[in-house]
Amino acid sequence: MTGYGHTLENFQHPAIQHAETLIMTRECLGIPMLALLQGLRNFEVFWRYGTFTLRETVDFVKHLMEGGREIGSSFTFGISREEFAEEIVEAMHQEVPGAKLATLEALDGCKMFPYVVSIPIDESSELNIFGEETDEKIGSVKILFNFKVQIMEIGTAKDSGYVFEEKMFCDLFSGY
Repeated sequence: MTGYGHTLENFQHPAIQHAETLIMTRECLGIPMLALLQGLRNFEVFWRYGTFTLRETVDFVKHLMEGGREIGSSFTFGISREEFAEEIVEAMHQEVPGAKLATLEALDGCKMFPYVVSIPIDESSELNIFGEETDEKIGSVKILFNFKVQIMEIGTAKDSGYVFEEKMFCDLFSGY
């Protein structure tokens, strides 16, 4: 999808809604991002270059916490703003009940987003938020990392032993 000339209604088309994987490669100018994301029913959504606010991101995570998505379903966004990582972790800590820092065994780690935030959804699933390395460039925009939000079985992420505190953010991001 190009994102140009599209409306929110375009994304409700059965061909888009029934696709298992949806890949968006450009901004969707003029479309409310939160409304768009909440309306997608695809198992995997890759948004190579999404422009959305911190508030929209937090509200979207809260929407996913309401449940109704399959284990394994995910949303991946290309992030080009270095500050996003620290801002989103702090926002999860402040605004999302049950959010904790965790680790995922299968995760290689991401220099720009060096942790996992895990949030229980129900007795069988949790929402895990983490970063993945990338060397993508879209036009003149360098994608610093992929921000991934994925529904997993409860207990997939292990407690890291870290607690949210301001000093932690300084330690994690020193040298960047």
